[in-house]
Amino acid sequence: MSKTYEYNSILAPFIQGLIDEKRSMGFLYDDTAYVLKEFDQYCVAKDLSSLLVTREFLDDWMKRKETEGEYNQTGRVSASRQLLLYMAGLGHEVYIPVDFTTKKVHPPHIFTHPELQAFFDELDAFAPTPKGGKCRIWEYRAFFRILYCTGMRCGELMKMPVSEVDLVSGTMTVYQSKGHKDRVIYLADDVRYLCIDYLKYITREIGYEPYWLFPGRNPDDHMSYSAMNYNFNRFWDATSYAGKVDKKPTVHSFRFTFVVDRMNDWMEHGVDLDVMLPYLSKQLGHKGVRETFYYYIMTNDVNRIIKQKDRFGRKVIPKLEVKL
Repeated sequence: MSKTYEYNSILAPFIQGLIDEKRSMGFLYDDTAYVLKEFDQYCVAKDLSSLLVTREFLDDWMKRKETEGEYNQTGRVSASRQLLLYMAGLGHEVYIPVDFTTKKVHPPHIFTHPELQAFFDELDAFAPTPKGGKCRIWEYRAFFRILYCTGMRCGELMKMPVSEVDLVSGTMTVYQSKGHKDRVIYLADDVRYLCIDYLKYITREIGYEPYWLFPGRNPDDHMSYSAMNYNFNRFWDATSYAGKVDKKPTVHSFRFTFVVDRMNDWMEHGVDLDVMLPYLSKQLGHKGVRETFYYYIMTNDVNRIIKQKDRFGRKVIPKLEVKL
């Protein structure tokens, strides 16, 4: 069930042509289609009247907005670049953006257990008004817990159809995710029971079984990115930790925290990482274990565990004694 948008600029036929081509190749292409809708609106606002797209015309589009980070800026410009490459391939003279990719890699925020407890306490204590919708708050109570307990990408869970959730075997099947790979997500029993209770509740509140596991305000559509991010920030900002951490967490922090907590737990209990990492990599939908391990070494917590478990290094490098 792909998203459809109406495009109104002079580039509309090319935008739709690119989307149709990508989807015919098996790509979902929903996120890029949405960004191209924004680019289409930009073209209308700038009164683009010819197919000659210049560097000067793209200047304002390529600038980072005050409300966005480098990652989102890169994704936005990349989407327009795909369109312009498509147009160039059809023989049109257009400027192709280059050297716009994000260069800096910033370590993500990893939730401490007290921070997670504080976040979920705020989420569980929230009592919505009838207008606010009990149904919606129960969605987020389940959504953020499943993210942390499975390590799924937020977009994967947000777009999960009920038909791909097997609560007997305790699995969720993800199709055409990042890298165009399919995989099966395995749920621990407590997460499976959480899903069972949540789905019973949401079905009763809506009055029928929705297509999406996490429906939006319109049950025929899934939860939106904007609503998800708004509610995450809403409950995080209500905790005593808000404004007191080096890097503000995002929804994606649940995925990183899942990886770090699993690997820390295995190392602290003497579990062989060589055996377990391939399974963790499959659960996450990574290309291989190196990509999974990269998640771990990006975090500050790695030094604590290595120092705790390192016995050989202490013998090789003697303790330095300084006499004053």
